[in-house]
Amino acid sequence: MADGKNIHHFDISPTLIDNQGELKQELYNRDKLNLSPKGYQAWANALLPILSKFGFED
Repeated sequence: MADGKNIHHFDISPTLIDNQGELKQELYNRDKLNLSPKGYQAWANALLPILSKFGFED
């Protein structure tokens, strides 16, 4: 589906999971569903370089 023109796919999962495919515990709340503040910061840090390619600035 991603054509590189109008639809793009960027895999940022390595930001949130380890090499064994497990959640990086320090990035999630106790419920293991929602990101912690540290997790949201990691997510934002992964997205910023991607978004800047499309003209979005932090």
